[in-house]
Amino acid sequence: MKHLFTFLFLSIIFFGCSSDDDPIVDEPDGNEVVGEEDTILLTVSRGANSSLRFNEEIKDLSLEAIITGEDGTILARNSIETNTEVKLEAEYDKNKPYHLHFVLRYIESDTEPEFRYENVVRYFVQTFLDVANREYFYDLDIDRGTAIGTAELKFENVPFSFLNASHSTSFGSSTSSSLPIVDNRLNFEIKVKQNGVNTVYAYAQSEDPGNEDFRYTRQELSNGQLVSLDYNTLPKAKQVKINFPDLSSSNSTFRRFTSSISGVDLSKNTDFFRFDSSLLFATDELSKEFFLPENIFERYSFFGTASYDNFITHTRDFYTTINDIPKMYVPSSLNASITNNSFLSYQATVTGEYDYFNFAAGYSDGDNILSTTKRFNWVIYNGATPSISITLKDLISEFIKKEDGFNITAENLGTPQLSIYKSSEINSKDDFIDMVINRNRSKNLRNIPYERWISVDRVDSRTLNKHFSIDNKYSKEYEDDYLN
Repeated sequence: MKHLFTFLFLSIIFFGCSSDDDPIVDEPDGNEVVGEEDTILLTVSRGANSSLRFNEEIKDLSLEAIITGEDGTILARNSIETNTEVKLEAEYDKNKPYHLHFVLRYIESDTEPEFRYENVVRYFVQTFLDVANREYFYDLDIDRGTAIGTAELKFENVPFSFLNASHSTSFGSSTSSSLPIVDNRLNFEIKVKQNGVNTVYAYAQSEDPGNEDFRYTRQELSNGQLVSLDYNTLPKAKQVKINFPDLSSSNSTFRRFTSSISGVDLSKNTDFFRFDSSLLFATDELSKEFFLPENIFERYSFFGTASYDNFITHTRDFYTTINDIPKMYVPSSLNASITNNSFLSYQATVTGEYDYFNFAAGYSDGDNILSTTKRFNWVIYNGATPSISITLKDLISEFIKKEDGFNITAENLGTPQLSIYKSSEINSKDDFIDMVINRNRSKNLRNIPYERWISVDRVDSRTLNKHFSIDNKYSKEYEDDYLN
């Protein structure tokens, strides 16, 4: 009877408790109490990685999940700590659309041990429209540990006076141009983790006109290790010519191509190692000779950009060998036309098949990145539709804490930027959401082939330069990974 009492207590909360001798009476039709499962809108869990690799000034961040109904009313909200799972519940007709918002609040480091509201420097909001009742796993950058050790790599018997040189590990990379060579020796001092081995890629390229000698190596180095290599015995990079189409003949707004080729070992989860790039304007010779190291990477990535007056297209493709890289670059054919550039009532039409879109806008209180003390960014995501028509409620006052001192509304946001994505690796709406919010999964937007079209407002330069920059070191990473 004790178990029966427990069941009744949990099923008919606030309706009173029966004694052991009371009969159980079913609720009449129309007065049934809503069960817990009926009120669960979705579940959010968070991984162990708590910080993004922005800069040393960011000390901490918090993550909050908010659900709103189709009219913008907040249905549920909860802070999400690392290594936790939270079910967000509300009495709501789940046949109607509801939206999921992730609010990241960044706190700047300070010499004072006490928290101060002026140390809150940035909000970043990701909104996913019309979500489903399932689990959403949120995780940030991979924790690669701390590079507190050093190793040394030397190229001996270098026959040149100056070199361009670079090395890369999972902790970052270093590139030097016109590096003077002393005693025919080039030294790389490399930051590594204290325990275990570190994969290190290094190359050097001569600057002698007509004698472009590009040599490279891949080494597994440990803390305190010194490796010396004879430069003249290192393998030479293979020279590959890639041609680019004449886009200016069909579109007078075309400006330039930029492209780069990188190597990556996806099984080791290492960073991309970019070893050659190009910048070609419409009036230039539309070809480029790339120097590519062979047989040291699992895959090669070709990243290409075509820039026009009011939009940019990106493509990223992967190849197993250098010979697989096409000799003619083919830009993306995605295109869009924006008919209403208001953030709260955004409208656009898209030409071509694609998988999902986002549009983003931001605010900062300074004229440039150096003078900015408060920054707010809001990105809206949804699955593909030929006609994009989104009406939003201004929820900024709900996202930010009043004490943080932002004092802004949606009217303070800059010109929205629209991005359209297409990838053979995206199989569903849930698939692209997971790739955006879980940067630690094996398949994410950094390691799959894709096409992207991005709107650009050349008049409002804040769209690219002011609101969506973190600092010079990480702005490209942010553009590629956080506006996706």
